[in-house]
Amino acid sequence: MNKYQESMEQTLTLSDTCLEGIDHIKRRLSEGTLESTVPLFSDLVEAFFQMERSISVFKEQLPPNHLAERSDELREAIDHVVTSYESSDSAKAKELIHFNLYPCFKKWKRELHDALEA
Repeated sequence: MNKYQESMEQTLTLSDTCLEGIDHIKRRLSEGTLESTVPLFSDLVEAFFQMERSISVFKEQLPPNHLAERSDELREAIDHVVTSYESSDSAKAKELIHFNLYPCFKKWKRELHDALEA
């Protein structure tokens, strides 16, 4: 597992950055600026998929966990937010991010942390 230590630490750090990014998106949406959040949301999605790729390299080394289920939930939350962006529905995007994406990401991040720290 030590050969994956750096990758694991980078994944945890990136997950912290993503959570900060979600907070920033929430603030920007509160200001009513959906369009200005598109690049940040896109970066967030790309970072999540990068973390998933990174995790796939060492997931067999992890203790039993629910990371796959949390990842599925998070992907579904992302899909719903994408739909709201595609329809330019700022209020729906704000609602989905606040009540769905953010809690799903926090659960995923907690599961990731618990699995990597075990």
